Amino acid sequence: MHFEYMPKISVIIPAYNAKNYISRCISSILGQSFKDFELILIDDGSTDSTLEICKKFAAEDSRIRVENQMNLGVSAARNKGISLSRGQYVSFVDADDYLECTFLENFKMDVFQDRDFYIQGMRFVDGENVSRSPVGDIGEIESLKSFILVADKKHLFEGPCAKLFKTELVKANKVFFDQSLSFGEDNLFILNYLKYIESFCITPFTDYNYILHHNQASLSTKVHDFDKILKYIQLTHAERMSIQKRISSDEYLVFLNKVNNRRLFTSILGVFSNIRKLSAKDKLLRFRELLDLIDFKFGIDSESSKLVYLFRILAVTMRFPRLSYFVLSNLIKLR
Repeated sequence: MHFEYMPKISVIIPAYNAKNYISRCISSILGQSFKDFELILIDDGSTDSTLEICKKFAAEDSRIRVENQMNLGVSAARNKGISLSRGQYVSFVDADDYLECTFLENFKMDVFQDRDFYIQGMRFVDGENVSRSPVGDIGEIESLKSFILVADKKHLFEGPCAKLFKTELVKANKVFFDQSLSFGEDNLFILNYLKYIESFCITPFTDYNYILHHNQASLSTKVHDFDKILKYIQLTHAERMSIQKRISSDEYLVFLNKVNNRRLFTSILGVFSNIRKLSAKDKLLRFRELLDLIDFKFGIDSESSKLVYLFRILAVTMRFPRLSYFVLSNLIKLR
């Protein structure tokens, strides 16, 4: 009788044109002190030698599986990795990042057994400069309610790396990355997953090396398509409201409103940006749509209400979009 090998962890790496750093990433995983894992490499239609490099590693280590697909994006690649995973947990690593040899071991699964969600911190690598970002002082938190509230405020749910997700929960509840989003899909994946967890473990280690690229643009600095960012806000709002029903926290509800309002302010900046080829009339329509969404869907928290009041004043000056853009840009920078 044939028994399929079931590793403890499935490490998933999506890769696209990563020839310059994929070898370092793979080598750092193969060098882990914790050995009970499989490595799933998903080549997302690379046009360089990424796929060949992955296959070469696979030929030398039976724990590695390589799959390739047409260029569908990082979310599709991660989803394929999830569907192929055989481990009790899944962990995501970006192809340009690398791990310290104790990364998997330091989730401390031998001490804190069978948790639904494991988190550790990161090290941010900017050339020769390395800064540590541990999870802070939340390691001793025991209740799920306190964990979600504090961890979300500390932005620990923004990305899937440096975490372990229980495969059974992911697959049974169809928790996948939204392939229709071009940003924010990582955050949405984790918020969706949080609806199903009962236990967690936070460790103080920072064994994941996240490589900073100066051409990267964050959600707060990049001007995104208005409709896409609006969709992202609405989807994450729905997920957080589901979480709110679980933990029933007034403090979390205030936090939720604050997050949504800040992202809507960023959307307003996008409306006024010179990148957007909108007429003054169209900008006014979008501007009013955002104000309505802030007022009636997400509510106003005390910190945001002053800015909303200023935006209402600016609405009067819509005939001067350059002036409005300048003022709005500086207001949002102040936040």
